[in-house]
Amino acid sequence: MLCERTLVQSIPALVWGRPSRRVYIYGHGKCGKKEEAEGFAGIAQRHGFQVISFDLPQHGERVGEEYPCTVWNGMGDFGRIADYSHRSWEELSFFGCSLGAYFGLMSFQNLGFRKCLFYSPLVDMERMIIDMLKALDLSEYDLFLRQEIPTPFGETLSWPYFEYVRKHPIGSWKHKTSILCGSNDAVVARETLAIFCDKYQCGLTVVEGAGHYFQDPEHLQILNAWIEREI
Repeated sequence: MLCERTLVQSIPALVWGRPSRRVYIYGHGKCGKKEEAEGFAGIAQRHGFQVISFDLPQHGERVGEEYPCTVWNGMGDFGRIADYSHRSWEELSFFGCSLGAYFGLMSFQNLGFRKCLFYSPLVDMERMIIDMLKALDLSEYDLFLRQEIPTPFGETLSWPYFEYVRKHPIGSWKHKTSILCGSNDAVVARETLAIFCDKYQCGLTVVEGAGHYFQDPEHLQILNAWIEREI
């Protein structure tokens, strides 16, 4: 499909699909990259949307940059992508996966989106960090004392990061939103999704047997059918 590479204030980005007045901003998850939007973009194009995807800090083309993938850097990048999108299209929507959904939730609270689609979204970063500490038999005070704690999950927990997300919870979300998650998601606690959906009146679809990232062909088929239906 048609795909154009661009830079948005030094952020590598791809614009997918035929020209349209409508666009989906695509936020990928941890360890992802902008090219992962291809499947979503193919569905979006059939419904008259373009898609703009971009690399999060230290992801994709930005691996090795001395610009860490923190919530504040992520928010800065999402803001720049949103400004570019507002100048380039008349109608905006948002698709967020996992960490990309969280950065969007932190960045886009006051924007005007037609619709938002979340796939395995992180809706409570504070709770996730606390759960990771508990799994290591550690406390918040341990994190405060050590400031940084490497984990076997591939993450380094940071006290400044934890302090920031605690002081800046998601305060509002006014956009029409549909959420898809797996029943076996070991990253996002179902309780946090239930609370979020109840508070902001979001639709929630749970796929039995699926994990945080869908991998089985059957689950991927369900993901694509959900996008087709909800987009």
